[in-house]
Amino acid sequence: MNTKNSLSIACLQLNSNQDVMANLAVIKKLAKQAIAENGVEALVLPENAFCHPYDSRYQSELDGVLDELKIFAQENRIWIFAGTLPALSNNNTGKVYSAFNVINDLGQLVATYKKIHLFDVYVQEEGISYQESSRFDAGNEVVVVKTPWGNIGLAVCYDLRFPELFQAMELHQPFAVLVPSAFTLHTGQKHWKSLLSARALDNFVWVLAPNQVGVHPGGRSTFGHTSIVNPNGDVEKQLTEGVGYICHSIDADPGNELRKHIPLSQHRRIKQEAGRENLSVTLYPVL
Repeated sequence: MNTKNSLSIACLQLNSNQDVMANLAVIKKLAKQAIAENGVEALVLPENAFCHPYDSRYQSELDGVLDELKIFAQENRIWIFAGTLPALSNNNTGKVYSAFNVINDLGQLVATYKKIHLFDVYVQEEGISYQESSRFDAGNEVVVVKTPWGNIGLAVCYDLRFPELFQAMELHQPFAVLVPSAFTLHTGQKHWKSLLSARALDNFVWVLAPNQVGVHPGGRSTFGHTSIVNPNGDVEKQLTEGVGYICHSIDADPGNELRKHIPLSQHRRIKQEAGRENLSVTLYPVL
């Protein structure tokens, strides 16, 4: 595969509800605007783009969305990084995976990442306990996908807090990592920007993070601030509020140059291999 020099890409910011077809219509409308006005070659959607929060009552409608996206991608000759759609778990639990699907410009499904880290936390400011594991099963595979522009890593929302996931991608040298999210309002206010910049700097990659925004069914509030962060950890583009999109042309050169001068992957001595560190860890007693 010949690598193109740069990628013109759009990140969509949505206020998704539980009306699957209405959400899909908004996504298609924004996508067509981004294509017509900016000539983008790829789209990235936020987490739970088609149903937020996820409810199994709408699974039958959600099952048809992937085929709709394949047709749209083929008709518009565009790559779609569709984060996320619920996919039935193969663990016989009756739950689903939070699946981040990648569709190429021929309308073919070329990769799927299943969210590894589930958001089981209590957000004190909201007084809400989020228990993703009550509806979702966790994936167990790190995914980097080949594209005409280079390798791209896949992650989802809460994954941002686990740098070892991003470091596990470095063997395949992605120039960008995409992180579709539904980051809550209060955790976003505290941590969103810092986490995006830190993950970009971890491996000198672009981090593109489309987020949900506003109030959703059940009273959930999401932070917005959809962002495109460069390998230096600087925010290149951001949409703070409202439904819409941001576009940017990204390439691998800044990251490649940084890796030459600061070769983190060569210097890293603690590496996760088959779930075990290559250096021993000693817990010293308190004297």
